[in-house]
Amino acid sequence: MALYVTKSATGLVTEALGLLGLVDGESPISSDDLEAGSRQLGMFLKSIQAEGATLWMRRRLTVDLTEGEKDYILSDSSITALDVIQATTSDDEEGENEIPIKMISRRDYMDFTGKNSTGRPVQMWFHSDEADGPTVTVWPIPDDEYVLNLDHREPFSDITSATAEIEIPDYWQEAIVYGLAKRCGIAFGKAGTDRFREIRADAKDLYDTAAAFDIVMDGVGEVRFAPGP
Repeated sequence: MALYVTKSATGLVTEALGLLGLVDGESPISSDDLEAGSRQLGMFLKSIQAEGATLWMRRRLTVDLTEGEKDYILSDSSITALDVIQATTSDDEEGENEIPIKMISRRDYMDFTGKNSTGRPVQMWFHSDEADGPTVTVWPIPDDEYVLNLDHREPFSDITSATAEIEIPDYWQEAIVYGLAKRCGIAFGKAGTDRFREIRADAKDLYDTAAAFDIVMDGVGEVRFAPGP
């Protein structure tokens, strides 16, 4: 099963421009270069995704938990249980006192004998078959106001800011950095240098290796565990 890593657009662009010698530890990346590099990154990731690579944007949905209320309809009706990477509760939307919360199945929830217990929620049941949209049921029932944080994946579309977080399989990391460096080398006028030619050759090898591994992963199949309906 592939491991996923989360990288920011700024981080990927900085690494790519570093390969080209356009930035270093003493010269922070300029806003213009970051914007240009982010555009190249967006186009490059879309081209990879079009060929079948699994790339995601990582988002956070916050749900205000109310004292005495256990069921909450999510404002984003497109989220499924498979999309949720991590769930936590915090005291506020700034993440103060953030604590992990366990996702459980319908059977687990139904087996609880103390469904009316109150306290800070430590478990949640995600059910997407409700008429009003995907719903989460938290346990125990909140004894105060908390914030439920759902970190989830959504299909990659556009990079709208340099702080955007992109979730990618770990074996694609180097291929993306070198592939982006190749694109930026052309856009930033470095295409005629020896260093660019080395990067271009390495980018092709790394891309071919990652793409071949994608085929292997598709053939083997990834096993995913998620809460039941």
